[in-house]
Amino acid sequence: MEIVRVLQSGVGKRFGVCVCRKRHGGGGLEVVAKTVQRRKHAPLLQEELKMLRLMKERGVPHTQRLLDSPTDGSKNLWLYTKYYEAGDLLDFVISTEGKLLPLQTLLLIFIDVAHALSVMHGLGLAHFDVKPDNIFLSHEQGRLCGTLADFEMAGNALTTKSRGTPEYCAPEILRLGKKLVDEVDGRACDVYSFAQTVLEVCDQPSVAPRLQPAMESFLMEKCCCCEAEERAPVDEMWLLLRESVGEKQATGPLTLSLPEQSVGCIFEGLSLQTKKGSP
Repeated sequence: MEIVRVLQSGVGKRFGVCVCRKRHGGGGLEVVAKTVQRRKHAPLLQEELKMLRLMKERGVPHTQRLLDSPTDGSKNLWLYTKYYEAGDLLDFVISTEGKLLPLQTLLLIFIDVAHALSVMHGLGLAHFDVKPDNIFLSHEQGRLCGTLADFEMAGNALTTKSRGTPEYCAPEILRLGKKLVDEVDGRACDVYSFAQTVLEVCDQPSVAPRLQPAMESFLMEKCCCCEAEERAPVDEMWLLLRESVGEKQATGPLTLSLPEQSVGCIFEGLSLQTKKGSP
């Protein structure tokens, strides 16, 4: 593929990213190009490339699509991935401030992400950095679809390496960073981060209607609990999300016997007004 035109670009601490139009076949294709800012960050991009290739080979649904990974004349690595025209979930929620944001739209996005995590976890892999700005959006099949993105921290579920964005990290990841534990299971960490993301996004004033109390309590009590072994698997989250929108025939209303609390009691101070960067 040959670059025809750069549409927009940005530079971060570790990576440079730009949206560009590339010649593809007989026409043009908008893609996202990503490369490292400094040589010391190259291993991170190599790991992300490895994971994106694995997602593609295993056909993991609703994950960022790798298109190409060429090198330039200086042997610098580039990643070319699909361009998701609706941006990320964080920007989407912020941009709709003052407007009604249907809960159903968000739940369908979260169903897509839960599906991606379910397949990843079944392969013994974990994402380790689930958060609103790592969920990309695109218009497909007549609706807004969600895609799990940014795989630079993803890898084997069992890990001895602390990773992720602190504001969304499970307690055991923070304990691992302080060397208080020897190893954690990233699948339980993903459940914590994903549930926190769902609760935070759905608690925005512009979202209507509100989450069902039983669903909210399930996420807080069974997915965001401090002990990893007590958390529900992501498959259970996926099923309940599908039932909540009628995608799968439910056996009845959610009747989980859990105490109702406001989201603010557990996540007081969290806000979607600013992006939270990975360490």
